[in-house]
Amino acid sequence: EFHRLLGLDIKPNSIRSSLKNQVRVLLYLQEVGVKDHGDLESFVSDHPKILTFTKGHLEKRGRYLQRLGINDPERMKKVIGKHWIILTYDLEGMRDVKRQLGIRNIKGRDFTKVVERHPQIFSIDVQNNLIPTLDFYFRAFEATPQDIVNNPSIIGYSLENRVIPRYNFLLAHRPKVLKETALSTIIKSPDSKFVEMLARKTLKEYQIYLRLWERGIIPRI
Repeated sequence: EFHRLLGLDIKPNSIRSSLKNQVRVLLYLQEVGVKDHGDLESFVSDHPKILTFTKGHLEKRGRYLQRLGINDPERMKKVIGKHWIILTYDLEGMRDVKRQLGIRNIKGRDFTKVVERHPQIFSIDVQNNLIPTLDFYFRAFEATPQDIVNNPSIIGYSLENRVIPRYNFLLAHRPKVLKETALSTIIKSPDSKFVEMLARKTLKEYQIYLRLWERGIIPRI
């Protein structure tokens, strides 16, 4: 009944949380920027699981984001709208992501830009994904911190299944592209555009290459 009165499209008995806690969470979401009735209604209907967390849990993550410089309600609202689960992450894990980017000279306002553009960065496994991917970009592609700041979503692509195969394929067929083309274009382009416009090969050739790569026939670097 409570959800229906608020106009929330949530299945009955699907939220295992006290009414008092849900009210506190809703008030907090208004406080951090999801404050227009229509916005709040659609947001919570799309992400009902957020009502299962305590206000205190969400607040700590919200304060951390504010300390990063995301202290304007509209900016906070955009970050939460892109990736609401950011309010539930382990704080030490979030700090570890910040440390790793800081080591690579992505800090201060630049790190804030990364979070605003790609808040999913906090969901990346630091040891198994974030560090190896960043290291490969800086070593093999000779990436700059600004390459990451401008297009932080490239960190989320699979190193093993996309980044390294594309690097090797270009190195074998058109190495000059590695120097002349933006890193984000190489990584984010659809396969068809990557092979036809950048590698100047056919999609079939690249698909054969990927099958050989997956089987370990082509050596890893």
